[in-house]
Amino acid sequence: MEYTQLKGIPGSDVTIKDLGFQTDVRVYLHLRQTWLAFLIILAILEVIIILMLIFLRKRILIAIALLKEAS
Repeated sequence: MEYTQLKGIPGSDVTIKDLGFQTDVRVYLHLRQTWLAFLIILAILEVIIILMLIFLRKRILIAIALLKEAS
């Protein structure tokens, strides 16, 4: 994982705030803070999708049954 690979590299612990605005996106990909933010965002999205599937399971099964019946 990129986050753990950047652990020992000097300069990767700089925060985005200290770095400032950069036009080159690759600069941000060399920061541990960027990868941590990606990880947190993806974890939140995964939890939301799992919760939606759990709570909408019955409706999804009904929709699948209707599609099978229609075809």
